[in-house]
Formats: sequence, C-alpha cells, structure tokens
Amino acid sequence: KNSSWIDITNDTAIALENQIGDVNSIYSFYKDIINVRKNNPVLKYGQLEEMDNSYNNLYAIKRSYTGSEAYVLVSVDKEPIIMEIPKGKYSILYSNKRDQGTLKVEGSITIQAGEILIIKK
Repeated sequence: KNSSWIDITNDTAIALENQIGDVNSIYSFYKDIINVRKNNPVLKYGQLEEMDNSYNNLYAIKRSYTGSEAYVLVSVDKEPIIMEIPKGKYSILYSNKRDQGTLKVEGSITIQAGEILIIKK
C-alpha cells in the first residue's frame, strides 16, 4: 500500500512505459545527460571548478581534463543571462533550448531562460 503523503497510484504521466517514447520526458532527459557524460572524458574525469557567478539563478561550473574544457551552465531564471567565458569555438554537447553544433564565443555567452547548456572547447 502507498504510504507516501502524495497519492501517485493513478498518475500515468510518470510511469516509465509512458516516458520511454517521449523525447520531452524526464526519462529522456536523464538518458541524454548520462550519454553526454559517458562520451566526454572531460565531464567524467575533469577537475571541477565553480565559476565566478554573480547570478543567483545560474549554476555554472567548468571542468578541465587533458587540454579540454567543458562548461555546464544551468539557468533557472525567467530572463536570459549573460555569462563571461573564454573566447573560442565550442561544441554544444547538450542544450534543451538550441540545436547541437558549434558555438563561437567572443568572451560572453547568453544563456536563455530555463536553459541547460553543456559546451566543450
């Protein structure tokens, strides 16, 4: 018997079989993030460095490993945020707001409202 304080026995939205085919599900999100980490040694083994960040609604870390740098930027703000990162050409490893590909940075990047962005240089 369900002894939790929230009765979820009739909530089919969270059932795994309903999430497997849905690209916007929590299941798909976790699967994508796990694959990004699994396929990028800089995210698995890199030295973790919290970035200078004056925004309360932005989580920003840098990972460095064998000459590669990856940035994980997570915004929970309702407005875009401009974050300074080194100039260069970056590969977009994951974003919930933009297409995969490359990103040319001229010293700062705009993180969209609610965006999860993982890039690698």
